[in-house]
Amino acid sequence: MNRLLLRIDSLGLEAWQMHSHRPECAECFAPHQTTDFARWVAARPRGSHFRVLVDLGEEAHETEVLPRVRGADRRALIARRLAQWFPQPIWARADTLPDKPRQRGAATERVLFSGLTRPERIAPWIDALQSARARIECTIPASALLAACSGLADGLLVSFSRAGMRVTLIAEGRARLSRLVEDYPSGAAAQNAEWLLEIARTARYASTVVGGTAQPLVSIIAPEAVLPPLFTSSSAAAYGLELHWLDPVSLGIAATEGQDLDCTRLLLHWLDKASPRLGWQTPMPPGCMSGPRRLLVGASAALCVAGMAAAMLNWQNASRLTQARTALEASLSAKRALVARIEASIPPLPATADLIQASVEQFEQSAHLRVPTLALLEHVSHALEDGSSASLDSLSWALEAPDALITLTLMHAAPRDLEAIALRLERLGPLEIESGRPDGRSVISVRTALDTLGRERP
Repeated sequence: MNRLLLRIDSLGLEAWQMHSHRPECAECFAPHQTTDFARWVAARPRGSHFRVLVDLGEEAHETEVLPRVRGADRRALIARRLAQWFPQPIWARADTLPDKPRQRGAATERVLFSGLTRPERIAPWIDALQSARARIECTIPASALLAACSGLADGLLVSFSRAGMRVTLIAEGRARLSRLVEDYPSGAAAQNAEWLLEIARTARYASTVVGGTAQPLVSIIAPEAVLPPLFTSSSAAAYGLELHWLDPVSLGIAATEGQDLDCTRLLLHWLDKASPRLGWQTPMPPGCMSGPRRLLVGASAALCVAGMAAAMLNWQNASRLTQARTALEASLSAKRALVARIEASIPPLPATADLIQASVEQFEQSAHLRVPTLALLEHVSHALEDGSSASLDSLSWALEAPDALITLTLMHAAPRDLEAIALRLERLGPLEIESGRPDGRSVISVRTALDTLGRERP
């Protein structure tokens, strides 16, 4: 099998091919050379297969907690969320994250949505492959490849390529965040250590993504010997970083290939061996069918041929089969007529004008309901003044006509602060207090009628 490895980044496309288990660059194309690339693909030997590595910065990762449903309901829910997060859901995927110990058996599940926010960056290259009717085995983003093949279960993974420095947050064995800093490609990064600042920024943000307070462990895919002379452990410590190095040789690459910061060859090694399920669903060229569909069509054709052969061998029974078919058609016609009479005898459902008018008025009233935001903030402000040592982490409200649900998340709230705040808010309606959470936060929820919220003064 003639397999070609394609790498797409902001600088264009590179075509590689494995020779003696080592990737060798066969051709390079700039972003405006998609026509030349299509001609090059068309000239490849018949039966060539392509694997695509997408190394772009427009990757997004979002984690949501969704109701635990099954079957068609779950597929519809996932499709709606993918369409909301990404412009073209074909360049995105949804993965179920494992339940945390305290969430096992709950009615919800955590789903990780990942994909491209700007699919037009790869569309010209994929269109060129499809116009040449090339077979695309898989299309895998760099972040998914790093998370699956690096062996790192949790932490920040730093890699370099000609496109820049990629910082990927890996949690529970999956990529949860991936940044591509184009200011530090592999060639420029070896001259200075300014990229440590970007790693430190990402590490601080990554701690909020996974819901913790400690910064994640930072690992760099590079031999320590190729780091810039200005780089020392003390310079990394100045940014609050404790760095670890992953030698590319220990990750499966030949010693002669892991001599610099560029991780392209290592990613191509992984791409050549990766499972196609790791990537996105690759669109089929017009007129082409996937493997399962080809199998289904082939099986259908085989059954058709077998049926024709059986009919030819039993031509003597043609008259009997025709009579049986006529009888079945007559029976079917009689049953259809019976169904039509039954449907005609069913009276329409009653729907009076008063009922319709009442439904319309109720809908219009609910559509104009609004939460009085100014009154809500006044109540919350006075309540927080009573609990002076507590700090507000977040405030949210939701309209559940004819009521509103107000939720305050507090930090550093002592019991007396919670009691003072609750005493102020209980005039609005029933409330619930959740204190002593593992993350140190406390939550106060109060349900109040909209007219009470606007009428009651703090």
